Amino acid sequence: DSISNRILGLQANLWTEYLPTKELRDYQLFPRALAMAEVGWTMFNNKEWKEFCQRMPEEFQRLEVMGVKPCKNFFDINLQTRVERGALRAYLEAFYPGAYIYYTTDGSTPTTNSHLYTAPIILNQEIQLQAAAFIDGKQIGSILRENLYGNRISGKPYIVYPDPDIFKGDIMGEDGGLEDPPTLGLTNGKRGYNEDYLPWVGFNLTNSVSREVIFNIKIEDSPTVIRRIVFGALNNPARGIRTPKGIIVEISEDGNTFTEVVNENISTELSPIGLQ
Repeated sequence: DSISNRILGLQANLWTEYLPTKELRDYQLFPRALAMAEVGWTMFNNKEWKEFCQRMPEEFQRLEVMGVKPCKNFFDINLQTRVERGALRAYLEAFYPGAYIYYTTDGSTPTTNSHLYTAPIILNQEIQLQAAAFIDGKQIGSILRENLYGNRISGKPYIVYPDPDIFKGDIMGEDGGLEDPPTLGLTNGKRGYNEDYLPWVGFNLTNSVSREVIFNIKIEDSPTVIRRIVFGALNNPARGIRTPKGIIVEISEDGNTFTEVVNENISTELSPIGLQ
């Protein structure tokens, strides 16, 4: 098209201020450089993701002979969650061609005697997922460890007012073009943590001091029983991320009249790091 004809070339920068060793530089640069070469030197009609993955094991062998220490998450498991046929499901993917995925849901280490992944896992309860890829009965890569949450709101759409303006809870393109509209950041069965902000939903409070989130968890015409409400928030003052000052929970049977059932203040203490 007219835009692609204007592209003269590709550029891939690696900023090394915080990469003091060759091993760290290799880890950040490879195998990304292989993908950049594929994009830059392969004709558009010849680019095919699965074919590229099939060549990657040999490329890793080549890098090893050259003494390069690349990132090897190519051998790991990719986890996605998506709503399918009305249920939130966990999808597991191995990039290594022909790899088998074995998994457990009780926190135990997966082996070839564990569950063989053949279909998405329905999330209707909390599970301690562990999964790994195997070739010829031997584990390749590291073990994926993730707590996933199936509850009353899992996979359910919701309304946030005003809209999130920092993080919306999904990694861009994480579902391979199968993203759920609207974003299910608060109901995708995953939780963020301090080193990974993208699964969180974040708000900039410069224009407002409160946010309203509405979940529709009514199941057909049956009464919905709520026994427990769990609320989690990230508190990292060093990054300018703070927890809310409080939380109010209201319930409604008709979506118009709401009754307050929880009104709690949240107190957090600044850590010594946050005070510096």
